[in-house]
Amino acid sequence: MKNNLTDFSTIAAIATPPGNGGVGIIRISGPESLSILRNIFAATSLEITKTGIFESHRMYHGRIFDPSCREVIDEVLAVYMKAPRSFTAENVVEIQGHGGSYVLGRILSIVIDQGARIAEPGEFTMRAFLNGRIDLTQAEGVLDLIEASSDQALKLAASQIGGGIRDKIKDLRDRLRNVHAGLEALIDFPDETEDAMELSASADEVEKNIVPEMKAFLKTYEETRFLRDGVKLVIAGPPNAGKSSLMNALTGEERSIVTSIPGTTRDLVRERLSLAGTPVLVTDTAGLRESEDEVESIGISLTRKALSEADAVLWVMDITKGIDEKMSETIRSFPVKHGILVWNKADLAGIKQHDSTGFDNMPGIMVSAKTGNGLEFLKQTMIELLLSDSSAEKSGIALNLRHKNLLESAISHANRSIEAIRFSGSVELAAEDLRESVGALDAILGENMKADILDDIFSRFCIGK
Repeated sequence: MKNNLTDFSTIAAIATPPGNGGVGIIRISGPESLSILRNIFAATSLEITKTGIFESHRMYHGRIFDPSCREVIDEVLAVYMKAPRSFTAENVVEIQGHGGSYVLGRILSIVIDQGARIAEPGEFTMRAFLNGRIDLTQAEGVLDLIEASSDQALKLAASQIGGGIRDKIKDLRDRLRNVHAGLEALIDFPDETEDAMELSASADEVEKNIVPEMKAFLKTYEETRFLRDGVKLVIAGPPNAGKSSLMNALTGEERSIVTSIPGTTRDLVRERLSLAGTPVLVTDTAGLRESEDEVESIGISLTRKALSEADAVLWVMDITKGIDEKMSETIRSFPVKHGILVWNKADLAGIKQHDSTGFDNMPGIMVSAKTGNGLEFLKQTMIELLLSDSSAEKSGIALNLRHKNLLESAISHANRSIEAIRFSGSVELAAEDLRESVGALDAILGENMKADILDDIFSRFCIGK
């Protein structure tokens, strides 16, 4: 069943993760929340028992019972949050009981028997959005907060919930609206305005002020994406350079097979680690060489695909063999933004320093995956490279893919409006493109959104949120 944008009946769900735990929470939202609580909750306080009056945002101790047989189910704490001072901006009740799966299921079943229905995934957050308590970017920030796997991701999600993206988009949208209103005035009252001057001023405002700001804002997507989604780090190089050994040394796990036989790794091997609070997905790959072995060739194809999608690459070379011309060409054919040339097997060469000769614009580092020498220096270099040009710490904002696509659409239509003014002098075409540009920014905030699009966004949430 899809989320219903016009159904504001009372909903309920278990708001804590599945499984057994010390505490579990049942969340109820909607017009019947308080009456349901009164029907199933016996407060320890005699005053509440007699009057049935619950003070908003106050915790009450008592017991949940089954009204059909008066059986006591659990000793709980209950809180009533009167609208609009709640997460959904509706009347909300939360019941904190013991965290056993069966007891929580039993309480939820009683709540449903009293007239609530099971909430759809993300329906509580959707109601907060539909009731105007948050905009769509803030709602998405809630999901990012739940899924955050690093300090930076947590900070970005908190900023998004606080309205960081909303405030910037609203500013850009309102300025575009002002320009659009001026163009509409030219269309409606052509005899009362100076057409040429008005058109030129409108084009200047969009071209020189608004579009550059939108482009700068769009740039934060690539600069901060990995802080939320994680860095795709690929370990690549020729066979027997020690890629798998380096993978195992970095992750602390024996994930990759290490032998002296070239071509041992034939598939992608992945493991996660954290660098300075940033999640990193490390991928060990098949050695790059010409091979007639069908299985190894498939592995090499997968390596090239992983390289084309990588955020960063550790090019691992055997220091006792150096880099041949073919490998140099291969490295240059994958111009990733962040690359490090890792000279492995420094122990065999008797080398102890860490800095070394790089490759083109990449730094070079000496390591021994076998002894661990140089690994901490390598990790620190990786951190500095990945975070050096990120604007996340300064702006506190990270766009997601939906925002990026809509912002690109807004920029495209804004540029087309400029072209309509500069080259054809068509006020009507310029106004239409500005309307589309404003509409794309509205969509980022969730205004005038179609039900199926909203349903797709909120369906990614867990039930109970």
